[in-house]
Amino acid sequence: MDAYFILYEEARKTSPPTHQLRPEIRDESWALHCAHIRAGRYISLSGPEPTEVFPDPSWSETSAALDHEMRFIEENLKHPAYCVLNLCRIIYSFREREVVISKRFGGHWASARFPQWAPLIQAAIRSYEGTGMPGDEEFLEGKVRRFLEFAAERIREARNP
Repeated sequence: MDAYFILYEEARKTSPPTHQLRPEIRDESWALHCAHIRAGRYISLSGPEPTEVFPDPSWSETSAALDHEMRFIEENLKHPAYCVLNLCRIIYSFREREVVISKRFGGHWASARFPQWAPLIQAAIRSYEGTGMPGDEEFLEGKVRRFLEFAAERIREARNP
């Protein structure tokens, strides 16, 4: 679950808001978060209807947020299960132009679509769900960089069909 503290005026904008408690943080995945909220993926505690507050992101804004996710993954390969599943989600998002999916869904989709990577993706799903098997973590660590390269190529193809 993600939680953010931003001002109402900032939430209505399409530009990434600044975190109010930690101003050095800017939500570069804002378009993705807005898309999830507008699709009903939220829990509202009080206040106005979130779909009336958060903007509908353009594909350009969404694509920029997905690019940010890619950069984050490239810098954080030390978390291979997260990286593999988020890469699956990003490939799906670029191919289908649909970002409102879970890492689990992306993983299952990619396992079926790219069977050569199914063992790695299944290890990532197990690890992410806390049901990892002996050897999964080492397997993930050893293959995550190659999967990143594979994913980057699939994303390039999706951008330029």
